[in-house]
This record gives sequence, structure tokens and C-alpha cells, in this order.
Amino acid sequence: MREQLHIGEVARLVGVSTKTIRYYHQIGLLAEPERTESGYRLYDAAHLLRLQRIRRLRALGLPLERIREILEQAPQDHEKTLRAALGARLALYLVAPLDLAVYLRARLLSFLGPALLIGWLSAILLGSEIHLNVLSLLASLGLIALLLTGYVAFTVLGSAFDADLSQVAEDGMQALILEEFPGTPRRLQLLGLTVLLFGGMLALCWKLPLVVVLPVLAALDVVLLLIGWHRSKAYLARLDG
Repeated sequence: MREQLHIGEVARLVGVSTKTIRYYHQIGLLAEPERTESGYRLYDAAHLLRLQRIRRLRALGLPLERIREILEQAPQDHEKTLRAALGARLALYLVAPLDLAVYLRARLLSFLGPALLIGWLSAILLGSEIHLNVLSLLASLGLIALLLTGYVAFTVLGSAFDADLSQVAEDGMQALILEEFPGTPRRLQLLGLTVLLFGGMLALCWKLPLVVVLPVLAALDVVLLLIGWHRSKAYLARLDG
């Protein structure tokens, strides 16, 4: 891509109209670029970045004057200002150019890894206490992995649909609590559905023989991962604008 682009090219790349870009120039939200001898505007990477940030903040419902205040902050204060304006959720996502797949995969792994570790260690310790044979222990580990994968996938991917961005976190611990604690109506609904899902999975384990329940849970996990992944990624992409 060339270092400088015309207004039509910028509009197509960012996903706004040329009329919108001209309006941002008019109100001083976007600096006027240099022009060619023929009078055509030439935009550089800085203009593209600012337009993309404006789009993201507009998608979250902020008025243009508030967006101007946020963008005029010093770069090192940008994330802090976003947290103050938007609350805890998606502040990092808005200031870091993360790929959506990377963002969702990181969230899944950050929750699923510790859950599996704790579950497997607990099963191994319990199995050694009651003297499970190797095959029974391996089956238990597989069952725990399938149960936790479905539970974590539903919880983590489902939490992407919580659009409550109004809560403010003053430090890292508050940010963690606001991000993960079921304190919004949508999070409470998600919690209820998660409990029902986990209860249903446990009922399958109780009623079905092991050779049947393992493939059934595996199929359920695949469905939850595929549907949750695509729907949450699409939702975040709409927020991203």
C-alpha cells in the first residue's frame, strides 16, 4: 500500500463515507492532511489510525465531543482515559490492535488452562486415594476435560455479548471483578444458562455409559466452540466497527 492515500481509498479502508471524513475535518476532529497540487487530500497512517479509533468509539455510542477529549489525551494516558470513559470492558481491546481470533483464543486459554490443571490434579489425587486403575483414571481425566471445555467455552465466549461498558475500574483488581463477576443482567442470564448446561452435562454422565457419554460430550463441546466462537467474534467485530 502507498504511504499516502486519497479520501476515497481511506473511506473504503476504514469503512466510513467520504462525507463523514469531510465532516470530521470541518469540526476539527480529524486534522486536515496535505494536498496535491490539484487540491486532492493525501492521508497517511496517522490519519487512518485516528479514524479507526473514532469509529470504534462511535460504535460504542460516545458523542463526538467526548471522543475528541479522549483522543486529545497523551498517548501514555490513552488506556487510562478509555477506562474512565467506558469502564473496564474492552478498554485494552480498543487501544491495542489485537486480532479478534487472538483475543478470543487468549481468553479461552487463560481460563481453560488453569481449570484443566486443577481438575486433572484433583482427579489424580482422588484416584490415588481410592486406588483407581490406569484405564479408569484416564477415562476420568478425559471426562473432566470434556466437562470443563464445554463449561469454560460457553462462559468465556458468552461473556463477549455483555455490552455493559458503563462500569469504571480504578485498579487491576476492580477491573478483574467487573470483567468476570456476574453483576450485570446479561451476565446473570449467562450464569443461569451455564449452570443449566453444566447440570445437563453431569446428568448425561450419570445416565449414560462411559463409552456413549464421551463422544456425546465431545460433540457438544465442538458445537459450543464453533457456535460461540463465530457469534462472539462477529459481535466483537461489530463493536470494532
